[in-house]
Amino acid sequence: MHTKQHGFTLVELSIVLVVIGLILGLAFKGRDLIDGARVKNAAASVNKFQAAINSYQEKYGALPGDGCTGTEAAVTYTGTTCAAGGVRDGQLTTANELNAALRLLANTNALAEADLKTIWSGYWVLVTGANAAQRRVANTTYLMASATTGGAPANVDVRYICALDRAIDDGKADGGTVRSSSNAYGTLAAPQPNLDCYGLAGTASIAVRLLP
Repeated sequence: MHTKQHGFTLVELSIVLVVIGLILGLAFKGRDLIDGARVKNAAASVNKFQAAINSYQEKYGALPGDGCTGTEAAVTYTGTTCAAGGVRDGQLTTANELNAALRLLANTNALAEADLKTIWSGYWVLVTGANAAQRRVANTTYLMASATTGGAPANVDVRYICALDRAIDDGKADGGTVRSSSNAYGTLAAPQPNLDCYGLAGTASIAVRLLP
């Protein structure tokens, strides 16, 4: 005696396909939301650094780190200003000044230690301009994403660089305040305003101009 076997009807198959489609759609939407949140967090970090510098300057009458000669750059330093200050010229131009700036901002609670970390599993560091590879402008100070606290540029997903540049600047790697080593998402000579940032691939460096 043969047992009659039943297969899926067209209606049942259609329902299964619809459910699969909904699951995939939610998965992609969820990824978009996560990516968007990361970019917003990066933008918030940049704003927080700018606000911290302004707050420090208003309170102490000088840029954090300006005139510092070395002691203040150490992680163990607990002061709020330069202990043995050098010449204050209204710029952060030496490695000691740049490193001391972050330490002083943390010591005065203008920034928390957690604020020094990027969303890309690295650190924010302060660097001077005049870097051709990253298209930084001379005589300026940039907030750069770094792989370590030592200041080497990090390899950041270019999708996020593109989205951040468009969110807070002009969307051009070699123009405005956001600078990148990538040509993938647009330059002054070849802007790409209609490009989908999240369709890009690869990594690049990123630095955001803070001063002056």
